[in-house]
Order: sequence, then C-alpha cells, then structure tokens
Amino acid sequence: MFGYLWLLAACSPQSDNLAQRPVTSTFTIDVAPHYEQQTIKCDKRFVHKGQQWHIQQLAFFVSNMQYKMADSEEWQALSFVTSPWQTEHTALIWYATGCDSDVAQEAPDNKQGNTSLMLQSSEFEQAQAPVQMRFSLSVPFEYNHLNPLTQSSPLNNPSMFWSWRLGHKFLRLDINSKQMQKQWSFHLGSLGCQSQSSLRPPEQPCSQPNRFEITLNIDSQNQNSVLNFDLSALLENIDMARMSPCMFDLSEQASCALLLDNIQDKDIFSFAKRYHQPLIQVNKIEQALH
Repeated sequence: MFGYLWLLAACSPQSDNLAQRPVTSTFTIDVAPHYEQQTIKCDKRFVHKGQQWHIQQLAFFVSNMQYKMADSEEWQALSFVTSPWQTEHTALIWYATGCDSDVAQEAPDNKQGNTSLMLQSSEFEQAQAPVQMRFSLSVPFEYNHLNPLTQSSPLNNPSMFWSWRLGHKFLRLDINSKQMQKQWSFHLGSLGCQSQSSLRPPEQPCSQPNRFEITLNIDSQNQNSVLNFDLSALLENIDMARMSPCMFDLSEQASCALLLDNIQDKDIFSFAKRYHQPLIQVNKIEQALH
C-alpha cells in the first residue's frame, strides 16, 4: 500500500546509483467521512439517537504528518503539496460543498470542497513500507494566530477562524434537524490564549491548545483503503436533542468534555477497506539528481 512511496525509476539510464540519491514522491490519501456504515453526503440524512440530522458544514485541519518504518523507532516527516487547500505544513479537509452555499462561497478558492491529502517525501530508497502514520488535528501554533487576510489559502478561510488571539477552528461541524427545528455545532480550537486584545496574537502557547495527535497503524496487505473519519465515534454519548452545542462557552462544558474525550479515546480516524479507491495513488515520481 505505502510501498509506492519509494518507487524508483529503475529503467532510467542514470539509475545505477539511485540508492544513494534522494527521491521525491508525490501521492494522495483520500479521506472519507461516514456515520456508522453510511457515507456522509450533503443530500443525505443520518440518524443519531432516533433523530434525523443534516450536515451543513464539516471541515478540519491536518498538520505535522509523519510515518514510521518497521525497522525504526524514528518518525519521518511528510510535507504537503502546496495548493488552494494546502500549505507546506497544513491541509484543510472540507465537506461543505452543496451543504451550505453561503459558507462555501466565503473563500472563493475553497468553494469546491476537498476530500484528499496531497503529500510528498524526499527519502532514500526503502525496501519496507511504513507501518504507522500520525498527524495533528490542528494548525501549528506558529501559523495559528497570524493575520488570516494575509495568509495563503486555506489559512485565509474566514469560516475556520475565530480571532487573532484564539486562532483557527481546527475542526468545524455544523448540523441541523428539520425534524426538531434545531441547529447544533462543534467548533474545536485553542483556549486560554493570552494577548493584549482579541486582535493581537499570543506570544506564548495557549494553556488549552486542544491539539490532538492521531496515530494509526497501517495494514500493508490492504491495498484498497482510505483514511476514514467516523462521525458516529465523535458523537458517541452526545444527545444533540438535549445537550448544548460546543463552541466552548461556559454553559457548554458537559458536551465539550465528552467531545474532547471522544477525540482522545475513540477511533475517530482509521484506515479501513470499505471504500474502493486505493489509499495511495502515485501522481508523480521525480528523481533528484544533484
């Protein structure tokens, strides 16, 4: 599955010493949201605790992606391919397309939606495939509190930004129930950020950074996997009909505590085989012959 990462152009006439030279591989990881066995789509409802809910917006940031080989305890860094959805260090997964047209049009570069991560790695040839991958559900601190008006896309998306003091929303979930005429939201971000005003960034890390590191095992025998996001795991023990939303007001402590526990303890993310597209699709192999 991940072995494609280090494919070498062995047929190249200059390939005699390629084992000594770095290779840059560019590849994609598809990301698929679902609620239990149901794929999440804007035109579908999902049923949670007997109530029907509709997705208005689902989006989250991914950063600090790394992998580990079977014969090493060291984590190796991966970088994102720069695009409207990714800077070198941070990517935005976005499922708002068609769910909430007003939100989707706030950032013109981001209105079509994004359901994949494009990554690249420069490494020496490896005989083994990675056995683990990890990433942070967050925006790195050094970029989290910069002026969104001057940042590159996707960090210029106003719907994913709280303020200079608090920074970005690392995850945003907005859903509604026409059955109950109720809207419910979960917006995850850093708290306890100190600055002279809400329009100034903090100089020190926030006391509650709310950055979650996700570590996943990789089944090298599974050639048909994607990175799944399980909404039912995130909402486990959450009764939206009776519990307040979570945007970290004082009145929302009970629901926020449960949601943070679920991100920490439940399998919100996983590599699974239910979807037909391969996890890794090699787009480009470039030899760095310097």
